[in-house]
Formats: sequence, structure tokens, C-alpha cells
Amino acid sequence: MACHRFRDDLSGFVDGTLAVKRWEEVAKHLASCPLCREEAAELRELRERLSSARVPASAAPSSLASRLEAIAGDDCAQPLYLPAGAACPLPSRRRRKQRMLARAAAVGFSFVAGVLVLAFALAPEPRVVDNAVQQAREQFARQATAINVQGSVGAVLLAQGRGAQLRPMPPSDAMPPPHRIALPVSDASAEALLRRAGDARVRLSGIQLVQITHDAQVLGAEVGIERVSGEGAGLIVYDRVGERFLTSFAPDFSSADQVAPSGWTYFVYPSRAAESGRDAQVLEARSGEHAVARWWLDNASGITLRSERYDTQGKPTISVSFRRLLLGEAELPEERHSAVELSRATASGQRGWCVGLVNCPYHVAGLPLVGYSSAATGERSMTLVYSDGVNMLSVVWVEGQLAGRERKSVPAATGLPSVEVWQSATGVISVATNGSPRLLSQAVGELPEESDYTRPVWERLGDGLRRIVGFG
Repeated sequence: MACHRFRDDLSGFVDGTLAVKRWEEVAKHLASCPLCREEAAELRELRERLSSARVPASAAPSSLASRLEAIAGDDCAQPLYLPAGAACPLPSRRRRKQRMLARAAAVGFSFVAGVLVLAFALAPEPRVVDNAVQQAREQFARQATAINVQGSVGAVLLAQGRGAQLRPMPPSDAMPPPHRIALPVSDASAEALLRRAGDARVRLSGIQLVQITHDAQVLGAEVGIERVSGEGAGLIVYDRVGERFLTSFAPDFSSADQVAPSGWTYFVYPSRAAESGRDAQVLEARSGEHAVARWWLDNASGITLRSERYDTQGKPTISVSFRRLLLGEAELPEERHSAVELSRATASGQRGWCVGLVNCPYHVAGLPLVGYSSAATGERSMTLVYSDGVNMLSVVWVEGQLAGRERKSVPAATGLPSVEVWQSATGVISVATNGSPRLLSQAVGELPEESDYTRPVWERLGDGLRRIVGFG
């Protein structure tokens, strides 16, 4: 019903001041509208109360009435207590409800606005990520130990980062190959040999000597190893005086995607070598004219008896060899503390497995994903580990703001990986690798680009609200 067309005339209807035609229209509307009829009844009741309470006033002098009529002119026909213009609405129950609702809405809006302002103010500031390069290298050492890619080397680097004093060693040249003539082999043949070494189904125990050249000084440490194929390896790092410094467990993380690193050419020596009292075949990798790595592979079991990495002058930078080896026997520790908890790549793809990054690639710089870990609550982070069994690449995303807000690029130090760190939106990305500078550059180019720290307003409000209600 068009009540608004008649509401302003209800007072005139009750007072009998409307024109006859308009009075009939209002009366017809009241007959069909109970709400307006109720309001008219309230006005009539109010008018009667006012009339009954009115104090009789003395009659005004006739001269005063004549003057007022002269001043009013044509409007003198209107009642003195009503304005000549539009009628003012009188109080009613409906208008009281409308005013109460308007006040409640204003109070509610003010409350919500206050809560939002408070939430914005209470939202925690972004975490500052400092020592990013050091953290990336420590994570790399943990991951190398966890996935058994030069696991003993990773354990030694981790121990060194925690303050272990390594034993100074005399400088040594590369272990000479068994013959001066090497025969070229295909990448597929080299890959088959390396895969056999990584997936060798053996039980073994022994002591390995790990030597790392650092700042023109050779440092060494002995690592006790107990390995059971299909379960993992227990590692014990001893310091320079032979005291046990670090104990770790590396679950079996062999990768079916292991491939021979591209960009190298491979050779084998026709003569057999003796290593750790066993016959071995020597596989050599070259970059250009100089050797970059050699592996002494056991003929019977396929395990790696010795491995060496070289600089451009042919000097060993990292070497791992057995001082004592016993095949067929191994005893894993009852308490198995991993350096880092990683899930196999085969477990990826589940809902919510990728945190922080828009996309978690299954290959980076040609290396396959072999393991990952993530934290979706608290200090959110994402770790992706890629490896072909020789080269390893660690990609870590952590939520926060990079200290100094400047990109960091640190070349490889002997025994330590090269690292690049940069800010990308709400997180810091670090990449560490024991591979070539070209591998690092290619990996960085396939990951999210550098950008300033940005945080959407709704995320800040959400964090603040969680703090207010006690969940943040």
C-alpha cells in the first residue's frame, strides 16, 4: 500500500482541516490499511488528551484578533496551532521503532569499525629473516644428510656449523686412477652405475673419512655409519679428538629419477682398482678437459667405496672414503633422530601440501623433486629438495621480510653450497646447491621473481582478529 502518500495528512484528517475530497481519499485508505488506521487512532487519542488538559484561557481582545487576522491575510483560515506549510508528523509507535533501529544500527557500525581498527593495530609485524645465507647452508647440510646425497658430508658440515672442531689434515693430491687411459661411456651407462650405487641392496657398517678443503686448509672428520637398505643409515660424527659430537639418522631416500648430471662427459678405466680391500671400477666425470669428480664403485655390490670432487686445478675439494668396511652386518640405533623431517616426493600432490609458493614445481633446473616438508601454521614455510644423486638443490620459502631488504648472492665456498636469497611478496626464498653457478642461475630463473614485501589488508585484519580472540 502507498501509505507514504497519506501519512502526512493523518493529522489534518483527525483535526478535520482537510479539504472534503482529500478527507474522503484518506478515509478510504484508512478503511483498507490497519497500520495507518492505528496511527490515526493514536493521533486522535493524543488530541483528546491535549484537549482535556487544556487550561481555559481568557478571551483575547477583539482588537488583537483583528490585528492577527490582518497580518495573516489569506492564511487566516488555517488553525493557529498548525503551520501554513506541510504538516509536521506527530509521535507514533512506528516512528519510535524506526528511531530505535537507526540508533542500534549506528551503535553496531561503530562497534564493528572499532574492532577492525583494533585488529589492524594488533596485527603482528612480519617476521624478520636474518642470517638467511647461514640458515640456507645449514638446511642444505641437513637435507643432504636426510636424503643420503653425500650423507656423511652433510653430517660433517652440520656438525661444523654447530661448533665441532674438525681435524687438520695434510694437503693431499687426487687419488690417481688405475690407468692413464680412460674409455668414454654414454650418459645412460654412467647413470646406470650411479643408480646402482644409490640403490644398492646391502647392509654395511664402517668408518668413513670425510675431508673438506676450506680456505686452503684441509679439515677431516671420521663418521661412523650403519646402513640397512630400505631403512636408512645411522651416522655418528666424531670431532678432532675422537669424541662423539653428532648423531643422526638418514632414512632411505634413494630416488628412481636419478640421472647423470648434464654438461659432463663420462669415462671409465679399463683396469680395476683396489679400494678398501675390494675390487672397484672407477667412473670419472669431466667438464671440458679436466676431471670434476671420480667414484670408486664396488664390483660385487655396486656401493661407492670412495668419491672425490675436484676444483679447476684438479685438487680435491671433498673426498669420502672408507677406513673400515664390513658388508653384511649393520645395527641401526633404536632412537632414530633425523636431521630434518622430509616427506617423499611421491606423497606430494595432496590438498594443501604446497605452502607459500604459488606453485611447487616437480622439476627445477632439470633436477627432480625427491623430498619436501611444509608448515602451514605458525611460522609458515615450504622446503623442496631436488637431486639427481650427485647434484642437489634446496629451495626454501619462509614467511617474513628479508633483513636489509637486499638480495644476497654468495658463491660456493669449498665444502659449502652456493646460495642466493631474495624477497618475493610475503616470503623469503633461498636456493642452495652444490652444483655449478649455471645450475644455480637456471634454478633461480624458474622460481618466483623478486618483489617488495606486500601483505594484503585482509590478511593483516585476520591476524589481528585471531589475536583478539586468543588464537594468534
